[in-house]
Amino acid sequence: MSEQHTSSMSSTAGSESSTSSTSSTSSTAGSECSNTSTTASVPSPLPVTFVEPQLPSTRTIYNHVCQGRRFAPQRNQDFVTSGTSTHALFDYLVVADGHGLKDGKNIVCDYLSAVDWARFLEDENFMTKIYDSIYELGNTNRIGSTLTIVLITINQCEVYWVGDSQCRIYKNLEEVWAANNHDFNNTAEMTRLFEPNRHSGTRSEFPPSRVREDPSWRTKVISPTEITMERAPYFVFNAENKINITNSLGHNGACGRFWSEEVVEFDDMADYKVVVASDGFWDMTTYLDLPFIASRGTGADELISISNERWLQNWHYYCPLKSKNEQEPTLGPFPEGQEDDTSIAVWYKGV
Repeated sequence: MSEQHTSSMSSTAGSESSTSSTSSTSSTAGSECSNTSTTASVPSPLPVTFVEPQLPSTRTIYNHVCQGRRFAPQRNQDFVTSGTSTHALFDYLVVADGHGLKDGKNIVCDYLSAVDWARFLEDENFMTKIYDSIYELGNTNRIGSTLTIVLITINQCEVYWVGDSQCRIYKNLEEVWAANNHDFNNTAEMTRLFEPNRHSGTRSEFPPSRVREDPSWRTKVISPTEITMERAPYFVFNAENKINITNSLGHNGACGRFWSEEVVEFDDMADYKVVVASDGFWDMTTYLDLPFIASRGTGADELISISNERWLQNWHYYCPLKSKNEQEPTLGPFPEGQEDDTSIAVWYKGV
């Protein structure tokens, strides 16, 4: 996760990588971003090792890729996987974006990367079991993870999410649905956090203690070459847990025991594409990128090339305290080490 509440142009992400990708005819394992690094001052990405997804008009495909931070590999915590369930009941996409380390580890991310997702997701109570398992890990103060899971059949997809690793769905090259991130822009989430009559307790959907906001800023991409900042608070759940989203796994249950879910039905005679990605990708894109993201010829590896390039490019930065028309932008890149690791999973169905 990018802890990108900073002044000027600091935000956080990716580069040296461990990658994986599949078509629907093969089984897959998950990918964690690599913790290895290069000593070059501006290293280029390592070659991506993946099976090139074919995009036929009559069947489904899926693939995924994880790109680690090239300047701060010790902070790589993304996880991604895709595949078909053990008994071929559905295809699935899973993306997790971890944050926080304790003794150099994030035990929440370690748990998620060890799950046998092909088998585990066939249990209809998988979200409850995820929360139970993380609770049993013990102390998760200051460490956590987002999680987005998509179960896909030929007729529909079910989306389950915690945090801001967003899922977006495209129909015939148009975006028709996007998950409402668990952040300050989500009205229902703000109500959940600040509802005065909420119930408390470790198994409640509400935070067990009073939450307060800590004002801050985060980066906002205006166009493929322009960037600014926007006000975005941290959420202080208690003395040990302060994060920039309203909901997360871990953190000793400080965010409550809550997830969102949605079912999106497919039309028979339409192309569909499902893209799930961590904020290391979405934070580098705008509505102008929609045609490329939605294209049937754009797989996970092509998508991740966008964020890789943009985290390292020069940006025209506009101060958010002035009108864009009243200032000359400052030209420059993100500070070294401020990139975010990035995970992307893609599923496509053609007619």
